[in-house]
Amino acid sequence: MQNHLPSHLPDDELTLEVERLARCAREATAGLVAHLAEFDARRLYRGAGYPSLFAYCTQRLRVSEYGAYNRTEAA
Repeated sequence: MQNHLPSHLPDDELTLEVERLARCAREATAGLVAHLAEFDARRLYRGAGYPSLFAYCTQRLRVSEYGAYNRTEAA
């Protein structure tokens, strides 16, 4: 079994992994924002017992207030 701890990666592999993870994070954020926009349009947060998309993001999804604000504004 291969060890994938960052501290065990050579410099070039660590650099590639950091870049790959950043790319994945951007793609995941873009997908989340698109889905949040539709979730908001359908007001599905109400059926889940939340008064707003922001409340749903912070309380149910456990996104920070800063992150929830940015994502709901983008959505």
